Amino acid sequence: MARLYLRNTVIEKYHAAGKLSDLEMEAFNRNVANKLYSYLQLLFNSKMVREKDLLFKSPSFTALPDWDKPIFDQDFENAIHILKKMKNNRCSK
Repeated sequence: MARLYLRNTVIEKYHAAGKLSDLEMEAFNRNVANKLYSYLQLLFNSKMVREKDLLFKSPSFTALPDWDKPIFDQDFENAIHILKKMKNNRCSK
């Protein structure tokens, strides 16, 4: 997920412009990958039900002060549209 969804975002632009060193970029990528992995483990690993409940029900986990409400990413919308179109073309043959 980290590789697929962080590539070609603003963080890559900062790295390309020299605002982040290679070491900083590697540390960022590793940190994001570990956090995504941990989050997905909590969501889908049946051995972590208690941990998931404990963390996800914590007000400090769900509070996002001063953050804008997220919106559905345009790249995902575009990909879904393309895939639906491809599926419809295959089904109509």
